[in-house]
Amino acid sequence: MILYENGFIKLDYDTSTCILCATCPDIQEYVLLQIHKAFTTIKETIANHDIKKLILDCRNTTIGVSEEDYAMVIFQFVYDLNSTPLQQFARILTTDAAKESKLRGYAREMGAEIKPEFAYKNFLTKAEAEAWLKEK
Repeated sequence: MILYENGFIKLDYDTSTCILCATCPDIQEYVLLQIHKAFTTIKETIANHDIKKLILDCRNTTIGVSEEDYAMVIFQFVYDLNSTPLQQFARILTTDAAKESKLRGYAREMGAEIKPEFAYKNFLTKAEAEAWLKEK
């Protein structure tokens, strides 16, 4: 069931598994405000629908900002998710192995600094992410 779609992001909720799947928008310098709004929409949807499981699908996401800027965007998003009922967050990795390697370091820092109140894990495929979310 599509809960939200605007050409920038799509929020698809599977009622049989209670999993919200969000497509991660392209992250470019000139659209950082829209990215913040997109992540706010995801957070509000999770809060308003009492969603416990999220997949953020970044497979086709183009990252046109520095790793530091990207990490700050994700950091704010994760911080905001702490105020929601979210229990599990699965992120499907981008295809840019070099960026993902650097982002792992930022993710460790982020986890130590904001201490997410939900389980978080990265995956290569949507099937792996769904399997993990369905375990609990």
